[in-house]
Amino acid sequence: MTSLHSRSGDSVPAWRRWWPVAALLVGLAAVALLLWYLLFKDTASTRRPVAEIPMVMLPPPPPPPPPEPEPEPEVTPEEVMPEPEPLEIGRA
Repeated sequence: MTSLHSRSGDSVPAWRRWWPVAALLVGLAAVALLLWYLLFKDTASTRRPVAEIPMVMLPPPPPPPPPEPEPEPEVTPEEVMPEPEPLEIGRA
């Protein structure tokens, strides 16, 4: 079991020996947080929504495939040039 005193014959408690180390760690953490804030405080105000960021790295989408031509309807010779109706001569 640990006690507040480091050794039985020592008159200085253990917390009195370790408080400078703890204070140094807390101070270093505070300095690190302050530096982090000073370095990165500008990025939070200039942040834009994702929709506004241009996508310059992506290639353009491929063009749509050309529409297939519609097949032409088959035309019979009668439709192109119909047979003339026989003329009846002699009737008026």
